[in-house]
Amino acid sequence: MTLPTVRVLIAICLLLAFVGCSTRVNPDKIVGTYVARHPFGTETLVLSKDGRFTQEVVIPGEKPALFQGTWSYDARDGYVTFHNLARVDDGLGKLNRNWRTDVGGISALSAEILWLKQIINSGAEHPYVKQAGNRAS
Repeated sequence: MTLPTVRVLIAICLLLAFVGCSTRVNPDKIVGTYVARHPFGTETLVLSKDGRFTQEVVIPGEKPALFQGTWSYDARDGYVTFHNLARVDDGLGKLNRNWRTDVGGISALSAEILWLKQIINSGAEHPYVKQAGNRAS
């Protein structure tokens, strides 16, 4: 390989390493619509500026459900804290059989930018991914 080719390859590797790194989300950018796509259905979270959220759960063959609660974001630790978030996933990638009633309490989920996508709960098999070009009121 020629020296210019090696330099280009090194630059590409450095760029990919930078882009792949996780970074915290700017508090001004946290509001918006996030979608988690599970094998069993879809969750849509809408975080509003006023600290409220709605969570819509759509599972084929079942009546959709809508949950509401409050949220806050701590930019220092990078976590969104939800009050009254329904636990739809059982933690193993399957549908929580009590998902309609397993609501309440506090859930703290990480928020970060990973591979140019803004994500909540990045450690989950099916995280919430912010949808492009939206802002919640």
